Amino acid sequence: NVVPFTREEFSALLSFSRENYGHREWEGLILIGGHSGLRLGDILALTCENVHNGNLVVRAQKTGEVVTIPITPPVYNWIGDAQGAFFPILSAKSIETVSGTFTRIMDRAGVAQQVKTPAGDVGDRSFHSLRHSFASWLANADGHADVRKKLTGHKADGIHSRYTHHDEGTLAKAVKNLPQVAENS
Repeated sequence: NVVPFTREEFSALLSFSRENYGHREWEGLILIGGHSGLRLGDILALTCENVHNGNLVVRAQKTGEVVTIPITPPVYNWIGDAQGAFFPILSAKSIETVSGTFTRIMDRAGVAQQVKTPAGDVGDRSFHSLRHSFASWLANADGHADVRKKLTGHKADGIHSRYTHHDEGTLAKAVKNLPQVAENS
């Protein structure tokens, strides 16, 4: 049961990586993960060739689907005038090594790997949780399901629904829109 990060946890991960690593790659990896929903392997493979007209254009390694994601201002600022591969240091390592290091970053940043959900289940978090976070943040900002599916590269509604975790504020807002019933005097 994969669960997303909160915005505060995402900020803590970015801050920790920015302050504790001698290169910018970890900050960029986490930032792009949260702002694009791309899988770890797809992010590690990014180069300046993936940037087209203000978008990241990526052929997903897992599905072969081409995904086009608008570049957010923080990602645009991180990319800057980069040439060639965005992650030459991290992409030289195995996915398992990068994923394991991310788990250690979570721990050192005070972000729990396992959390109890409101339903009482235990949810796990890893780098892949950034993909869940991206889809959830879009949903909680009223991003339409078709748009979220397009951005994440999901084809099936059932798969996509597992990536969308609505926060309590979004649920409360939806319930407030129900028709009001006049009370009997």
